[in-house]
Amino acid sequence: MDFEITKEFFIGAGGSLAACVAGILGFSRYWVSGRAANANDRSQVNMLQFLTDELKSTKAENKELRDEIEQRDETIRKYWAEIGETKTSLRLIQESQRHLEEQNTLLKEQIHELTTSNIELMKQVVELRDSLRV
Repeated sequence: MDFEITKEFFIGAGGSLAACVAGILGFSRYWVSGRAANANDRSQVNMLQFLTDELKSTKAENKELRDEIEQRDETIRKYWAEIGETKTSLRLIQESQRHLEEQNTLLKEQIHELTTSNIELMKQVVELRDSLRV
């Protein structure tokens, strides 16, 4: 087996070398794009994980705020109920006070009438005494 280096050998070797270089470049492009895609995928997965964690945190904070608002609303409802009861009690007290004032006025009038009547009776008793002494 003798090797003859001929023009066809160089053409074949050059073609093979060109095909080999093209294959290496193609594979390297595929490999680099695969690494970039993987890096991009990892970045997106990390971002998705971050957003998921933030969403959980925000939901927890939202729940705490809702609970706090519910407690405040309950406190406000209790205050309004107490205010309503207080207003009712105040109205009853005011009505009782007005009624007592009316009774007081009537009693003052009755006392005045009784006093006047008593004075008249005393005058009559004095007159009867005087008339009996005569």
